Amino acid sequence: MSNVEYDLLYERVNAFIKLYRQERIKSPTIAELADLVGDTEEKVLECLEFGNPVFQAPHYLH
Repeated sequence: MSNVEYDLLYERVNAFIKLYRQERIKSPTIAELADLVGDTEEKVLECLEFGNPVFQAPHYLH
């Protein structure tokens, strides 16, 4: 997946997490997120990792 694809998936996953928490007052599982966004659990985990600012490299490294 390209960075753009991960960014788009990250946005979708985060939107579903927010909605899920509002409706059910708990966090969704990775399997539930994958089902909701129509992608694999592996890609959901990767986008969460890559989308997290803690894991992002400084811009000068790109």
